[in-house]
Amino acid sequence: MSKTTQLRILHLEDDPDYPALVRSLLAQEAIQAEVVHVASQAQFETALATSEFDVVLADYRLPEYDGLQALAFARQLRPEVPFLLVSGTIGEQAAIESLKAGARDYVLKLWPERLVPAIRRAVEEAQQRLQRIRAERDLARTEKYFRALTEHSLDIVAVLNRDGVLIYYSPSVTRLLGYSKDQLIGTQVFSLVHPEDVPTAKIALAQALYDRAARTAEDLLPYVAHVENGRPRAWLFDAFLFLHFHAKSGVRTDDGKTTRDDWLHQLDTWFAPGRDLRALDEAIGRAARSLGTPARPRRVLLTIPYPNPTVRAFGTLPDGASPDLGTLDGVRTVVQWYVEEGRRRFREAGFRYLELWGFYWMREEMPLSDEPRVAAAAEVVHGAGLRLAWIPWWRAAGFDRWRTAGFDVAFLQPNYAFHSWTHGGSVRRNRLAAAADLARTHGMGLEMEAGGVLESEPDRIAFLHYLAEGRRARLNYQRSAMAYFLGVDTVERASRSKDRTAREVYTALADFVRGRDVRDPSPVLKLRRTRDEWIGSLPDTRTAANVDLLFAEELGKEWRGLVEVQVKSDAAGPWRPGGWALRSGKDKAAGRRQVVTVPIGAPIRQVKVRMSGEEAFPAREMELAVEERHEASPRHHTALGCAYAMHPHEPGLYDDDGTRLTDGVEPAGGFGEGRSVGWTAPLVAVLFDLGTLRTVDRVEVACQGGSYAGINWPTEATLLLSKSRPPVSLSGVGPPPEEMRWVPGEAPEVVRRRSASDLDGVLRFHVRQAQSARYLAIVFRPSGWLMLSEVRIFESGRNIAAEPGVRYALQPRPTPSAGISGRYADDGFKLTDGEIAAAFNPNLLVGWAEEAERTVEIDLGRPVTVSSVTVWSLAGGLYGVYAPQQVTVKGAEAGGEYRHLGHATSEVSQEDGTQCTAAAYRVTLEVPARVERLLVTVRRNRGWAMISEIEVEAARNLAGGAP
Repeated sequence: MSKTTQLRILHLEDDPDYPALVRSLLAQEAIQAEVVHVASQAQFETALATSEFDVVLADYRLPEYDGLQALAFARQLRPEVPFLLVSGTIGEQAAIESLKAGARDYVLKLWPERLVPAIRRAVEEAQQRLQRIRAERDLARTEKYFRALTEHSLDIVAVLNRDGVLIYYSPSVTRLLGYSKDQLIGTQVFSLVHPEDVPTAKIALAQALYDRAARTAEDLLPYVAHVENGRPRAWLFDAFLFLHFHAKSGVRTDDGKTTRDDWLHQLDTWFAPGRDLRALDEAIGRAARSLGTPARPRRVLLTIPYPNPTVRAFGTLPDGASPDLGTLDGVRTVVQWYVEEGRRRFREAGFRYLELWGFYWMREEMPLSDEPRVAAAAEVVHGAGLRLAWIPWWRAAGFDRWRTAGFDVAFLQPNYAFHSWTHGGSVRRNRLAAAADLARTHGMGLEMEAGGVLESEPDRIAFLHYLAEGRRARLNYQRSAMAYFLGVDTVERASRSKDRTAREVYTALADFVRGRDVRDPSPVLKLRRTRDEWIGSLPDTRTAANVDLLFAEELGKEWRGLVEVQVKSDAAGPWRPGGWALRSGKDKAAGRRQVVTVPIGAPIRQVKVRMSGEEAFPAREMELAVEERHEASPRHHTALGCAYAMHPHEPGLYDDDGTRLTDGVEPAGGFGEGRSVGWTAPLVAVLFDLGTLRTVDRVEVACQGGSYAGINWPTEATLLLSKSRPPVSLSGVGPPPEEMRWVPGEAPEVVRRRSASDLDGVLRFHVRQAQSARYLAIVFRPSGWLMLSEVRIFESGRNIAAEPGVRYALQPRPTPSAGISGRYADDGFKLTDGEIAAAFNPNLLVGWAEEAERTVEIDLGRPVTVSSVTVWSLAGGLYGVYAPQQVTVKGAEAGGEYRHLGHATSEVSQEDGTQCTAAAYRVTLEVPARVERLLVTVRRNRGWAMISEIEVEAARNLAGGAP
């Protein structure tokens, strides 16, 4: 938008002073504009119907008319005119709703400096849309001529989209190749290419080369070619992406305030003699001596750091100016300079085997406010005859708008490697299928992601899942456009390693790139259905930590029920309970690709699955994937899932005092009053002990949601009732508790609105037939912050939650602050979840570096004859983590005093700071003791003490059963 362009702006505003401010702001930017001020519905609708305007500004709140009503009228009458909401009070949820309704942007009055950029951006977008409409009209006319020519051509004429999918081919295909009309439409053209030719047919195979102090030709050779015994055997990656996560100034390049010196430093590094680009060219030359000159130059992508709009003075460019990245003109100017500088250096370097293919947009999400910035960068890159690429994270903002923003190619990150069970997350095997579906729907490629595959067995297994699932018989994405995140030096180390497992990772990667099938380390098994059961057999016996049950569920459907898994350890053995899980909701982000995860913790050879719910299980097919137990995790022991408390513990940011959820106070002002209890954990349980059997007919939970400050309603809420202590989870090992009854929560009812995104609500659980229970567990799956303020338990219409004798416990404890001690804080789950940290993994560890000792009080829930207690810790000195000095164990019966049961001291002989490995402190009782509570004290030695599990073993009787 030129500053000399005369704009006409219709401004709906009841404050007579604000239009004058708008005129002043426009004048400061030298933008000529006529601002037509109206203050009522009649004036607004008359002006819009009788005059031409370039943009509309509207206050969100007016006495008798609001911005959303004005937006609806404008969209109906003049949909081509951009509409901006301006308000002093609009909340995040209301802003989202306005954008969905068609507003181009919203601006808060307390940030007036953002108004003019928003107006400029809206007008430029409108002009671009008009140009696209005209271009599409011209294209439609051209297409008529095109079809007239191709329909009668004797040769085959085919049209592919950016992802290599056939969208048109001429009728001559039927005569020459035998395919019928439209038979191949939607087919990846690479699936028609002979496997030996696939590596050279892929259009955007990118290997991201991340921060390294130096990277030589020797380092890059195993990327360029599949190297075996020191010799190149076949070409590998055909495109290379260079990027830095951190700039010279130390800020991140994906969202930090980078400046000219940071951008120049990237180019200086990549073009430096003896490394990066020159080293890559040399490495290809070395491989060419064995493999011959490659058929085409290898493509290079250079990264554009995120042009942060808060950078008002980028740095002096050759023309003497210091652009403002808060404006689109500033973004264009900086990107133009950077692209030309990259092209100049590339041209002058005279690379023999490389071509500059394009640039990469560093930020991995694209909120609406960033889309014009991307479009500006794309315009510059395209003007230079190059392409712009992007790799957004899983369902990142704007991932589905990548084409309209101007990107030429985009790859979707599944994020299975970083948020799955391998890193203490909840993402399961279905994520890869969901990502493949989503990528196909939006015409994207996929990114293969490698975590610490040479240090962690679960990470290695997860990476092989990526590769194995890509084959044609599975998800069939191997022949698509691909990007690869391989860490900093994983490929170099794996290709040179003498360790067989590490070499196998490199070989599997090379096979995948070359179009060969990769063996699945935990193959997916198709189950067969027999009436109300699903049965399957594994090829051999495997020790399963969990099994994933994978199935397709139609959109709009949501089966709820109990899943039970029975297992055999060998074909001739008896069936026995393996594990169970409750499903009270679906993973909506996964689309139709759903999963139920059931813990097993035992060897299995055959599996039998039963699904029971109010409705019949709708899926016609089901697959099973085994998560094997590769470490020493006990998984199944007497204290597994038991409630415990650590003393001292890190206080929660929104902590509980033991009565806050039953004190009758629901803060009218929201969480800011300090009367709410909050978590950001994957799973949260509130466990009530009513003291005696009570007849429960209804439970209500007062909570907060709406998205303000990241506080949302839980995605799932389930009530568990039992006469004995119920699990504080939605799954467990062995048979489901016999007396447990479960009730799914209803959708929250909003009872108070502080703003459109700051809400109070009530979650209700209606027990259809009043249930006699002593224990209640309310289990939540949070989405962002879960914020609770009150729990009410009704018996015959009376709230009994605060009566004498009723108490509750929280698992995990409320989320502590994000300091370093909070990072290793106990959550009420880690020490009895069956997971042992074999190496440093913060998701599994509880650590402290200040107190001399900490105690853990475990409630076993019933009398147990205990034979041993083992505390699993880390030792070695790496990261300052040292073996504890001593572990002491005491036990007590219900209501009794604690008595000493034994102690164990460190047997670690040397801690030189080079490793961090598991160490067991086992207290074996000479005479097993019958106890209901345990008190375990861990005395720190020096540095950090880190523990991951307290394993309790019960004595076996002569018949072999647990007492």
